[in-house]
Amino acid sequence: MGEAKVNVSVNTAALQGNYLAGIQNLLDVITFVYSGHSSVTEELYREHNIGFIAFHPASNRRLSYAEAKDQSTQWLLTSFLTDSVNVTGNFLNECRRVCALYRLAGKGRVTGEELKDVSERDWNRFDRLLFPQKFDCLRKEFDIETVYERHFLSLNMARNCLVHRKGFVGPKDVNEGGKLVITLHAVGLVAESPDGREKGVLDSPRPVEGGWRICLEAGKDSHHSFDVGQRIKLEEPELYQCVQTLYYLATDLVKAIESYGAAQGVGRAKS
Repeated sequence: MGEAKVNVSVNTAALQGNYLAGIQNLLDVITFVYSGHSSVTEELYREHNIGFIAFHPASNRRLSYAEAKDQSTQWLLTSFLTDSVNVTGNFLNECRRVCALYRLAGKGRVTGEELKDVSERDWNRFDRLLFPQKFDCLRKEFDIETVYERHFLSLNMARNCLVHRKGFVGPKDVNEGGKLVITLHAVGLVAESPDGREKGVLDSPRPVEGGWRICLEAGKDSHHSFDVGQRIKLEEPELYQCVQTLYYLATDLVKAIESYGAAQGVGRAKS
């Protein structure tokens, strides 16, 4: 198969935008579920039936109101992290494809076999890699890396624990100092006293004294540690921080990819 001149134009804004749209939809579901979660009373839980006939395969084993409320948040956490990990996996696959196309474009002329490798064989090979290997591949092949790699890997470890051990941390799940540590990166609000001597993080709605200033704090890391045997629990504010963390991951990776493309002599396509 002969060589041909190749012109590559990649809309990296769409690459990032499609990923962020998926994360946005997960945030929408979280918002919807939690908004209804607080309004479900014990009476409503007990009396609500699906359809005209009340059917309970083991009515004597029904969860109590408190148990159902607790387990529903755990189910949401598991579903959210599972979907987030899957969406991010697809995003990383596309990042690798874009980098491979940029590399081909840098050669000027390529064979049809090389193009086929990018779209099929190389893509399938990369898709089968574990997440640490995916990041390592991007780093070694294209010098593409992100400071939010460890943040995402900690979320993936939490997902594994939730799926395989119902959220109870086992020896396989630890990643720092004998604990499972989830690292998130997010902006936040801080309340500062008039004299500037006192500060408090506003991680939930609450009254603030008159004269105090509300400041937007630049993104920073937060760490959530769980010992072996302890159950992973992340509430709504932490899930929101997960969404912000994934936003930073996407932004950082796309910026690195654009720099790589520019180094290969390929400009960014107009959106």
